[in-house]
Amino acid sequence: RRERERVQDAFGAAGLEYVPSHTNFVMVGAKPDLFEKTGVLVREGEALGYPVGWSRVTIGGPEENDRLLAAL
Repeated sequence: RRERERVQDAFGAAGLEYVPSHTNFVMVGAKPDLFEKTGVLVREGEALGYPVGWSRVTIGGPEENDRLLAAL
């Protein structure tokens, strides 16, 4: 839960829209290539019914999330 909150807080601080979550992933209004530049693979949101430009980001451990947040 702490890591999910940390990731969501970082998305908000970066000015990104996101859907608050209670699960192991967060939907965020950012294209996958934003995260892929740091080697983090995310799922494109359009495959899940979200508009183009949204991504499904799985919450990992602190080190994994550090890599994810480095993209911001």
